[in-house]
Amino acid sequence: MVRDAQTTVSGGLVRDRLALDAAFACLKLEGSNNSVSDFRDAVCLARAGEAFGPACQMFVAWCKLTRINLVVGLTGPKLHIWV
Repeated sequence: MVRDAQTTVSGGLVRDRLALDAAFACLKLEGSNNSVSDFRDAVCLARAGEAFGPACQMFVAWCKLTRINLVVGLTGPKLHIWV
């Protein structure tokens, strides 16, 4: 669905939603009591240059990871991910 040009749902929206779910799952494993809407709104409503909290940083990191093109990443330069 993400790569299908005929779909009516934007691939970016699907990737952002998956990133939101992944970040929320990671935060739950860490024992965070933030809700999904708390850090989603914090990221979306942040001003340019404003520092994010740990929960927002997790969401932003997952958003960046969902945008990596694995086909290019595997044939191009080596991809290093630090956690």
